[in-house]
Amino acid sequence: MKPAIKPFDENEFVAGLRIAIESRFNPRTAGEMAAYMRNQFEFAGVNAPARTEILREISARFEKPNQKQIVKSMRMLWDLDEREYQMLACEFLT
Repeated sequence: MKPAIKPFDENEFVAGLRIAIESRFNPRTAGEMAAYMRNQFEFAGVNAPARTEILREISARFEKPNQKQIVKSMRMLWDLDEREYQMLACEFLT
């Protein structure tokens, strides 16, 4: 049974993404990703297919956001440390 779809809430949306990313934290992969990017960014070690799955799963819980909610969510994600959140912000636009 599918969970009920709720009105979009930026804080709850970003919190859901954070919980999902943190639950998949992989220090070995995070180190490899950081090294590949010449240690310019912090990583959680979550690859693109997993991020896509996470974004679909969390997005499905909510009604479609309006433009203001999208922008606020993207800014909240962009301000987080790990690079996966900036990638999720970009993926959220597509």
